[in-house]
Amino acid sequence: MLHTRKEIQQLKFNYQQTLANQLVTAVLILDHKLTICYVNPAAEALLIKSLNKLYGCSYDLIFANTSITRPRLELLLNTGQELTDSEIEIEPRVKIIDLPQR
Repeated sequence: MLHTRKEIQQLKFNYQQTLANQLVTAVLILDHKLTICYVNPAAEALLIKSLNKLYGCSYDLIFANTSITRPRLELLLNTGQELTDSEIEIEPRVKIIDLPQR
């Protein structure tokens, strides 16, 4: 059962995503540009928006006027650390509109 490095990384990602979907804690994953690339079901419930609506949105759509700033996130990204903060009040800055289905 030999796997390439890419396959191992994909397996790891699949396990992490499966685990995140089982949590009652809201999990948001941002890419290197600080755009939302994943939210688990708990985050969808908290934000009242699905991953389909949030995917590709900038972090500041959710975290405007909070202690989670761009410099803080960039530092975490550069050091590989994680962020846990249970004292944040979320007030979306921009309303995400639902587009009609084609």
